[in-house]
Amino acid sequence: MNLIQKVTVRNPVALVLLISGSTGFLIGSLQHGTWQLAVESAQVLAGVVEYPKHNPFYMHHTKLWSLLHQICVPFLLIGVSERTLSFLFSGIMGMLSFQALSLTVWALCNDLLLSLASPFMIVFTHATKYCAIYPVVLMGTSNTHGMIGLALVLLIIAFIGSGKFKHSMFLLGLLPSVHLALGALSWAVIILCALLSGPPVREQLVAAKKYFFIGLSITVASLAVQFLWSYDQPYLSMKEGSRYIHIFVRNWDSHRIPIALSNPGLLLNFVTFGVTLIWIQKHPDQRGSARHFPLLALAVAAVLGGFFAFVSRIPPEKLPAFLIIMMPARILELNVLAISALLIGLSAQMKKSLLGAGLLAAVAAVGWILSGLPLHVLLAFAFGVCILPFVSFERTTRAATAIRTIALLILLIMTINLISKPDLFRQEPEEWNNFALVDDQVLMQASRGNDLLLTASDLHLIQLRTRRPVVLDGGQLDILPYTYESGPEMTRILKEVYGVSFSDPPPEAKRTARIRVNAHRTLWEKRDRKNWQQLAAKFGPTQVLTYPDWKLALPVVAQNHNFLLYQIPAP
Repeated sequence: MNLIQKVTVRNPVALVLLISGSTGFLIGSLQHGTWQLAVESAQVLAGVVEYPKHNPFYMHHTKLWSLLHQICVPFLLIGVSERTLSFLFSGIMGMLSFQALSLTVWALCNDLLLSLASPFMIVFTHATKYCAIYPVVLMGTSNTHGMIGLALVLLIIAFIGSGKFKHSMFLLGLLPSVHLALGALSWAVIILCALLSGPPVREQLVAAKKYFFIGLSITVASLAVQFLWSYDQPYLSMKEGSRYIHIFVRNWDSHRIPIALSNPGLLLNFVTFGVTLIWIQKHPDQRGSARHFPLLALAVAAVLGGFFAFVSRIPPEKLPAFLIIMMPARILELNVLAISALLIGLSAQMKKSLLGAGLLAAVAAVGWILSGLPLHVLLAFAFGVCILPFVSFERTTRAATAIRTIALLILLIMTINLISKPDLFRQEPEEWNNFALVDDQVLMQASRGNDLLLTASDLHLIQLRTRRPVVLDGGQLDILPYTYESGPEMTRILKEVYGVSFSDPPPEAKRTARIRVNAHRTLWEKRDRKNWQQLAAKFGPTQVLTYPDWKLALPVVAQNHNFLLYQIPAP
């Protein structure tokens, strides 16, 4: 018996993690590497980018706690580039996403081939695009914390479903240090499921508590570092801070919005709850087992998500500030990520059922033909899984095997297409986030300065690519709910620098959390040199970075088809 066979027999979970993780890392890093927000905050913690303490982004970078920031600091200090760290985080994002999806399928059906093929089908068909409050993008996005945190939540549930309680408990203790809100929500889900599960699962979770405390000790150590080393904020009372949070949520926020009943992400959570409830009812033999746990966890997450979706419709002024900051409705995204893996895993449980095999083949074929899984197809698949427990039978073994083989062949073709044609994969094109601009001459010129840089409208991640502090990142105003201390200064900058009212933004900026081009371009192009010098004296910038077609009354330092860099002359 060769090594692969031994691993397959003795530890199939390790094989699933190894293959899915390595392929996810390669695709995430090599094909979809992009700049990562976690590295941007690490620049400030490491001292390679220095801000004045009253600046909103200084407050954001030093207040927002995450182990992901702290991990980057020593690497930046020894000379590892931001591009390299972003490349690695992009790969880790892909690795964890693929592992979470593969292991979820494995936990439900113990089918090695199907569990390894499933992430490719899910990615190829864009089956996670139906967001509840923010896009679920498996890789190729700069939102490091959200996607890594969400993948870890699903991975924890899948580990329990696979009987790997030590791994799950370690990650459960560690998760708050990666993403505090998702960590708290995952604790709530796991505790509720433990109470609802049978004694065997509960006893196994308790037995693995040592590993939970190991993970928790890392979380506590990370939090201690946050307070002792990097936490340095101006004081603003919660009462005063709440005022800024409420204004931002009402006028600017693109995530903290009332969730309608017709919201696709909420609808998928309703479907998940229905599917899991029917399956649990019709398979009493599985209740209390490890395989039963992922169904229970996703059902509990759907109930919590539905409750917080209702809470999202309450006016923000009537909600506690900490609840607005936490944005607990984000738990809805767990089922948006998991539903395809859930349906594949449940249909594959009926390996000898003609209906189960047919459903797999149908969804694979439709996804291949359309290159994007429509919501009604996903719902039809869910309906088919719901009726499986009622009509499944064992007399069609050969036919089911043949159809299931066809489904796997289709998945194999998808996998080959996905690897050979990366454009099929792209879920969130971000023109300014890709590494193509790493050698941009204007940005290289901007990086030679140390003073504050003023950026136009929604130019994003300029600090990360230039090691230059910015007056305000107009593409990332959603820092405010997490850093309400920045409210007074952000309000002042928006009004005096960009000519935008914080309490009454222009229509094109509402619910975008961004400064839009039309909001202030005319104002900037009307300013004369003296006005710019007065602005520089008040807010500190020495240079201005704009889009290439802007025309300011300032000397040009550098320009190309991407950017224009202006100098503000000394008085």
